[in-house]
Amino acid sequence: MSVQSLSRAIGIIGKPHGVRGYVYVRMFTDYPDSVQKNSILYLDEKCTCKTRLENVKFITSGGARRTIFKLSGYDGIKEAEQLRNKVLYRNVQDWPELEQDTFWIDELNGCEVFLSDGTFFGIVEDVEKHPYNDNLLIRTGAEGISTIPMFEEYIDNIDVKKKRIILKKLPEYI
Repeated sequence: MSVQSLSRAIGIIGKPHGVRGYVYVRMFTDYPDSVQKNSILYLDEKCTCKTRLENVKFITSGGARRTIFKLSGYDGIKEAEQLRNKVLYRNVQDWPELEQDTFWIDELNGCEVFLSDGTFFGIVEDVEKHPYNDNLLIRTGAEGISTIPMFEEYIDNIDVKKKRIILKKLPEYI
């Protein structure tokens, strides 16, 4: 998905929660708290299948934070079951404003990566999300994929508008 995309995936719907149309949602978004009651969401990437978030709850189960949504028009367990495995999207006009020098993780996909001396290193293919840090997965040509932790120690500059990342140095294991 690129910056010019009309939508951004925010989560995937799981199993129903209870009998009143609530569903579990595994959130993808970097800003889950920005998805609030009365938000307009879409059940398709082109933003043609519109729904309204009637309610959102965050619960703790087994030490993990779980998200539960109630979407407009889905009022029972049968309707909620029809939502299972559907991806929820937010339209570009509804994205929250980000602070300066912050970006959406998916904006890094396709960025060209250079070493500090200007040598081309590769292209960001994906970003691995982990509890303590994210890792850039960089396609380095015939050599395959290199993993760079997103720590200040390794990253000098990220410019998502120019789709360019400059590394300070490579990790010792590369």
